[in-house]
Amino acid sequence: MRALDGSRTDPILQGARARSLGRPKEACPYARASEERTAWIEGYDGMPRDPAPTRRPRRHGASLGQDS
Repeated sequence: MRALDGSRTDPILQGARARSLGRPKEACPYARASEERTAWIEGYDGMPRDPAPTRRPRRHGASLGQDS
């Protein structure tokens, strides 16, 4: 999509704006499997699409793989 000045707009910003205007998520203008749609929905939901992996806590007394 393009802004009024002809520049390309960011799909993340578009999604956030759509939500702020009360538009439904289904109003996303991008194709279902596209990178732009994923970015638009990220903006709409306000959450990154690739969250950092969670670290599993180390068990107390677990071996570090070192020989004793």
